[in-house]
Amino acid sequence: MKKYFNILILLLTLLSPSCGYDDNDPDAVDCPEYYVIPFSLTATIVPGNDEADGVDLKKTFAEGDAVVVTNYSILVEPAVLLSDGCAGNGSAIFSGELKVRAGVALTSDTRLTAALKNTASTDTLYNGGKPFMDVRAVSSLAQGLERYGYWACEDFAYANSGVSVNLVQKTVFVDFDLKYGGATLGLSRKALQCKYDLPGSTIIAIPSGTTIVSDNLQLDETFDQEGKYFYKVSGFGVPDNCIRGIFSVGKDKQVFFSKGNLCYELDFGNWFFASSQYGRFVNVDDVGVNFSTWSLYNTCIDNFGVGTWFEDGGLPYQTTEDEFDYPPLFIDDAELAGTCAIGPEWTVLLKSEWTYLLQRRKDADKKFGSAQIVGECKGLVILPDEFTLPEGLDFRPFEMFDFDDPKEIMNVYTVDDWARMEQAGAVFLPDAPYRYLELVDNSYPGGWYWTRSAPSDGWYRGVFITFYGEVHEERLGYGEGCAVRLVQML
Repeated sequence: MKKYFNILILLLTLLSPSCGYDDNDPDAVDCPEYYVIPFSLTATIVPGNDEADGVDLKKTFAEGDAVVVTNYSILVEPAVLLSDGCAGNGSAIFSGELKVRAGVALTSDTRLTAALKNTASTDTLYNGGKPFMDVRAVSSLAQGLERYGYWACEDFAYANSGVSVNLVQKTVFVDFDLKYGGATLGLSRKALQCKYDLPGSTIIAIPSGTTIVSDNLQLDETFDQEGKYFYKVSGFGVPDNCIRGIFSVGKDKQVFFSKGNLCYELDFGNWFFASSQYGRFVNVDDVGVNFSTWSLYNTCIDNFGVGTWFEDGGLPYQTTEDEFDYPPLFIDDAELAGTCAIGPEWTVLLKSEWTYLLQRRKDADKKFGSAQIVGECKGLVILPDEFTLPEGLDFRPFEMFDFDDPKEIMNVYTVDDWARMEQAGAVFLPDAPYRYLELVDNSYPGGWYWTRSAPSDGWYRGVFITFYGEVHEERLGYGEGCAVRLVQML
């Protein structure tokens, strides 16, 4: 009886389908029934035809390399095919077993995918034999190719007498060399889309066939050249807290504008940029001594006395006319003698640079005009050297100004409209009042801004910029206040 019982147990074991069920895993499920077919193929590494300094392109198999065969509607699990002695060879035979779902027949119409993986290394090589469908920053081209390279033949026909496949690298690497700051990339591949923010010069890995679009890099390219892994893109980028447009302020001299006027928080002593280009705070007639009246209902200011917006410039809210309440001479030979409180990379324009920007650069009178942001304030729109007007929007430049209506505002934008203008690189210079001690004059149709023009007569220099592009140099003393619009030089 015992003999027959053992035979019964053996038969049940042989007839039971294999499965991946784990008694210790409550989420595990039974695998479907399958049958096993021996399978082999000859795989050949197809190296790329481009070069990159310091990168050895893969031309042969390495120790532990294997080929993974997949078709998730036909195979129960990926089949890992191994090879004896493939290391150092450009072609090798890999063998193993295909676990085919019960009721499915393999024919010459069956399509399979073969991909390279490595079974010997503890590191993730060749993206684990899986398609690379991500965007990843890498420290080097060599490291990126080793980790995220996806070598595959993604569509070959099954044959029981043996198959030959060419493994082609499907991941590409783009080396962004940005002179300034970062950039926002729009990436798309087939139906997939995403945004990626480059912090600065960066190498990224992307799937072959990805299209990258970036306005400020003037980039619209699909990275899919056959046999090419490595691409290089050079551009200016955009520094942090800057508008993306580039503006000429002199011969061979260009700048980026800050994203808003400089501001100071009275309660906590923090410097920051206005949250929008049209954002402003001081718009009353009397701020009180040292902004005492103003601070009763607003704790932020954007109007500053002589040099108080420097790192060691004293008290930003100072309104007295005592010269000892302010820093010593803060401009010398057109260079700031102090460091801007928000960072040493920032400065302000000379009066002559404002004049060049608005009156002397190429097509200057076509690149500025007055504007009203609906629900906000009036100001001056300044277009960058290169500008494409967003579809559906209008821009009337100064050359179209009607001198018979000197109070005319040439352009009106909603907040959403202006967001599109800014994205295209336009600068908005909001009307900014002049302050003498605690008294504020909001009557002028324009903005008062500090410059770095050197004093020659004991007076500091600011500019009054009208909505119509006129630049008037103003002599300013202790106790007088203006706005600060910072720039970064290219």
